[in-house]
Amino acid sequence: MTCEPLPGGGFVCNRSARRPRCGVPGCDRPAEFECDFPIARKKSGTCDARLCGAHATKAGEGRDLCGPHSKLEVTRG
Repeated sequence: MTCEPLPGGGFVCNRSARRPRCGVPGCDRPAEFECDFPIARKKSGTCDARLCGAHATKAGEGRDLCGPHSKLEVTRG
Protein backbone atom coordinates (compact mmCIF):
# COMPACT_ATOMS: atom_id res chain seq x y z
CA MET A 1 0.00 0.00 0.00
CA THR A 2 1.28 3.45 -0.86
CA CYS A 3 0.25 6.60 0.97
CA GLU A 4 0.81 10.17 -0.17
CA PRO A 5 0.58 13.23 2.10
CA LEU A 6 -2.08 15.81 1.22
CA PRO A 7 -1.14 19.53 1.16
CA GLY A 8 -3.69 20.46 3.84
CA GLY A 9 -2.77 17.55 6.10
CA GLY A 10 -3.75 13.92 6.18
CA PHE A 11 -2.98 11.16 3.70
CA VAL A 12 -4.52 9.39 0.74
CA CYS A 13 -3.67 5.69 0.37
CA ASN A 14 -3.97 3.29 -2.53
CA ARG A 15 -3.76 -0.48 -2.11
CA SER A 16 -3.13 -1.43 -5.73
CA ALA A 17 -0.63 1.18 -6.88
CA ARG A 18 3.02 0.54 -6.28
CA ARG A 19 5.49 3.35 -6.18
CA PRO A 20 7.29 3.54 -9.50
CA ARG A 21 10.99 2.68 -9.40
CA CYS A 22 13.90 4.48 -11.02
CA GLY A 23 14.35 3.43 -14.65
CA VAL A 24 18.16 3.42 -14.51
CA PRO A 25 19.40 -0.19 -14.81
CA GLY A 26 20.50 -1.58 -11.44
CA CYS A 27 18.77 1.15 -9.41
CA ASP A 28 15.82 0.09 -7.25
CA ARG A 29 15.12 3.44 -5.55
CA PRO A 30 11.66 5.01 -5.72
CA ALA A 31 11.20 7.35 -8.68
CA GLU A 32 10.60 10.89 -7.49
CA PHE A 33 11.04 12.63 -10.84
CA GLU A 34 10.39 12.23 -14.57
CA CYS A 35 12.63 13.43 -17.39
CA ASP A 36 11.34 16.72 -18.82
CA PHE A 37 13.31 16.67 -22.09
CA PRO A 38 10.99 17.64 -24.97
CA ILE A 39 9.96 14.75 -27.25
CA ALA A 40 7.51 15.93 -29.90
CA ARG A 41 6.24 12.48 -30.94
CA LYS A 42 5.06 11.57 -27.42
CA LYS A 43 1.58 12.50 -26.27
CA SER A 44 2.92 14.06 -23.06
CA GLY A 45 5.52 16.03 -25.02
CA THR A 46 8.40 14.91 -22.77
CA CYS A 47 10.64 11.86 -22.25
CA ASP A 48 8.99 10.90 -18.91
CA ALA A 49 11.75 8.44 -17.91
CA ARG A 50 11.31 7.70 -14.19
CA LEU A 51 14.23 8.86 -12.05
CA CYS A 52 15.27 8.78 -8.41
CA GLY A 53 16.90 11.82 -6.80
CA ALA A 54 20.39 10.41 -7.39
CA HIS A 55 19.86 9.99 -11.14
CA ALA A 56 17.85 13.15 -11.94
CA THR A 57 19.94 15.99 -13.34
CA LYS A 58 18.54 19.43 -12.50
CA ALA A 59 18.25 21.62 -15.59
CA GLY A 60 16.82 24.79 -14.04
CA GLU A 61 13.27 26.10 -14.09
CA GLY A 62 12.05 22.99 -12.26
CA ARG A 63 13.20 20.67 -15.03
CA ASP A 64 14.77 17.26 -14.41
CA LEU A 65 16.61 15.26 -17.05
CA CYS A 66 17.70 11.64 -17.44
CA GLY A 67 21.38 10.89 -18.12
CA PRO A 68 21.22 10.68 -21.93
CA HIS A 69 19.09 13.83 -22.23
CA SER A 70 21.25 15.82 -19.81
CA LYS A 71 24.19 15.15 -22.17
CA LEU A 72 22.09 16.31 -25.15
CA GLU A 73 21.04 19.44 -23.27
CA VAL A 74 24.69 20.39 -22.69
CA THR A 75 25.50 20.03 -26.40
CA ARG A 76 22.34 21.94 -27.43
CA GLY A 77 22.75 24.77 -24.94
